[in-house]
Amino acid sequence: MEPFVLDERFLTGEALVDGEHRALVGLVNDIIGNFSATTPIDRIEHVLDHVLQYAITHFRDEEALMRQCACDPRFVAAHARVHDNFAEQVAAMRR
Repeated sequence: MEPFVLDERFLTGEALVDGEHRALVGLVNDIIGNFSATTPIDRIEHVLDHVLQYAITHFRDEEALMRQCACDPRFVAAHARVHDNFAEQVAAMRR
């Protein structure tokens, strides 16, 4: 599988959010590059737990920043749904 590439549209100009986006891409690429059908399940579970916890922290930070910057509440709500979908997908992989 090809590595995940951070699309420039995900860069906000905010150091905290951009750094968290880069870290999430790094975590996803670690999974892509280092996991296979022979990877022990406990290692996979540990990494997916870490990705999910990191994502939750990032989502909280990003959504708070959007509210502080007075983003349109409809955009914030739509973006929060994208976050929820990502978390649901990771949780499903974890199961």
